[in-house]
Amino acid sequence: MADDKDLPRYQVYALRYATRDGRRQENFIGGDPHDGPMPMDYFCWLAISGERRFV
Repeated sequence: MADDKDLPRYQVYALRYATRDGRRQENFIGGDPHDGPMPMDYFCWLAISGERRFV
């Protein structure tokens, strides 16, 4: 197993690009008997090291 010092280091960012106000029954197939507010956020993730980038 590699030492931590041998592993690449990354900065990780969560970029929220949208928010949707909705109800539980709108988010599940067949609805939800405990219907109530259930907002949903949408994110892209970005991981950056000295040599690599991941989206």
